[in-house]
Amino acid sequence: MVLVFVSGGIVNSVINLFSNIKDNSKRFIRKQAIEQVKENITYQQKRVSDYSREQLRSFILKEEKRIIKGAGLKSVLITTGAIFGITFI
Repeated sequence: MVLVFVSGGIVNSVINLFSNIKDNSKRFIRKQAIEQVKENITYQQKRVSDYSREQLRSFILKEEKRIIKGAGLKSVLITTGAIFGITFI
């Protein structure tokens, strides 16, 4: 068994990097879901103001789940990592 000692600064920076990737991927998914919900509302020939905030939130959450299920969280993380220049996850 090989023990590797890493300074706390490197570990913290790696943890921060992964948390940033996670946050950025959540933002990306949220933006995609909002855009898709807007398109769906427009397709139904309605306006966003026709719905309450709670209804819009539920639409967005359903769309986020659909996006995650369709694309898979791992592929989103890989894509986000590629944006930041990380080639291994």
